[in-house]
Amino acid sequence: MGPSLAGITQYEKSPIYSLKGIDQFVSVTVIIISSSLLTLATNCMRTENSIQATPLYLGVDGGGSKTRAWLADEKGTVLGRGNTGTANINYTTRTSAVAAIRAACTQAFRSARVTESKVSGAWLGLAGMARACDRDWMKEQFSELAIKIEVSDDLHIAHCGGLAGDPGIVLVAGTGSACYGRNYTGQTWRCGGWGSLADDAGSASWLSQRAFQLAARQADGRATGNAIKDVVFDFLKIKNSEDFSQAVEGLSRYSRAQICPQLSSLYFEGNPLVKKLYKEAALALAEMITVTARQLEFSSPNVILSGAIASSKGPLNSLLCKELEKRLPTIQLCEPLYSPCAGAIMEAYRINNIDWRSNSISHFAK
Repeated sequence: MGPSLAGITQYEKSPIYSLKGIDQFVSVTVIIISSSLLTLATNCMRTENSIQATPLYLGVDGGGSKTRAWLADEKGTVLGRGNTGTANINYTTRTSAVAAIRAACTQAFRSARVTESKVSGAWLGLAGMARACDRDWMKEQFSELAIKIEVSDDLHIAHCGGLAGDPGIVLVAGTGSACYGRNYTGQTWRCGGWGSLADDAGSASWLSQRAFQLAARQADGRATGNAIKDVVFDFLKIKNSEDFSQAVEGLSRYSRAQICPQLSSLYFEGNPLVKKLYKEAALALAEMITVTARQLEFSSPNVILSGAIASSKGPLNSLLCKELEKRLPTIQLCEPLYSPCAGAIMEAYRINNIDWRSNSISHFAK
């Protein structure tokens, strides 16, 4: 039998230490620690095996700048999350888009401490998936991911999550912009979302593009003042006008959209050109919602404002809300009930004939 704690006290008091006693104590300590670690490892394996035996579901939200993946069980418990870069095939290569989605899913499995395997259901809601042929192609790339899998655009899952499956309208205005609605008969309507060259009205990329145009006009004298030019030049890290064209041409829409916080500051400082710019953005976004409401014959629609540029408490959000009150006096502006990732999980449940409303999903994050 190894030494007791009292024995250790005796060793400390004695001027001559018993090496044999110390060796016995170390041996017992190692055995105790090893046993504890083995018990912990066994419990972890049991937990992982129990999770592995549970039907699992993946929901993916691939927006204009980030891709998020959630792994959940059939009771609505989110077990793991992943977060990577853009998966929009219109602004990155198809190979990169697929890699971003795979990486996000892998992260979700790892954070859940579950070995990657074929899940029962998966729903991928991705920006740039308006065409059926693109959705079919993407579905083929992930056929091994789930027993049942579907692909939609990101607007669909933002609507599903934000309104928890109920009728209404969701406006997404972040890097890009688009509006999507579904009425009580199941009819849907999409407005906007035609890309940065043809549309994206009112979005962060649209605001930044207009700001760059105003900066050019201030640089050559066509517009008065220097405030916007100075902010843009500082953002681009240039000092001379001759460097402007090259600096702008190399920017992606996501990169140029990062100037919006500086534009917001100019707005609050009272810059007239920036205030006019934000007013135009609010009118463009309000128009999308108004047209969608008219097409779906809504009288008092529930509306979700989603995306960083529309939902944040900045100048655009305030202007947009005021404009909507004029155009649609009976509109019901609502906070999203659940996130787009939660919406994707809900759809993964649906294609597996699981009534998610009967599950406890209050812990789904917004």
